[in-house]
Amino acid sequence: MTGGFDVLINKQSELSRWYIDYREVSAQLSRICRGYGLGLDELLFLEQLTISGTQLPGQLAETFKMSHPGITRKLNLLQERNLVKKIRGERQDLRLVDIAITADGQKIYEQIIAEVTADKLDERMLTNLTSVNQVD
Repeated sequence: MTGGFDVLINKQSELSRWYIDYREVSAQLSRICRGYGLGLDELLFLEQLTISGTQLPGQLAETFKMSHPGITRKLNLLQERNLVKKIRGERQDLRLVDIAITADGQKIYEQIIAEVTADKLDERMLTNLTSVNQVD
């Protein structure tokens, strides 16, 4: 009976460490993003557009579990800074717009990723944040 309890305590301990590491990495990522005038969520939008290419706002909303009005507000802010652009008229329904990252958006994204890599945050995320799955 105590063996099961020990495993449970060990998992809770691992979960606590994972959560603390997550909070620390999240705070560091947010600090880096703020240095570029972005929030972490906006960095993730730029990353998604970099990796997946042009997307509809609805696709981004679905990916990030956000409401359509919420994603529209964020995208409008990124567009005002010339980090993303809206592309109209490439579909039959002209009301639909595609969202693409701009050269300025790509440059800022690459600068932030370079800073994250220099801070070794990506390595810590892979090692520390996955440790919870390794406890049996």
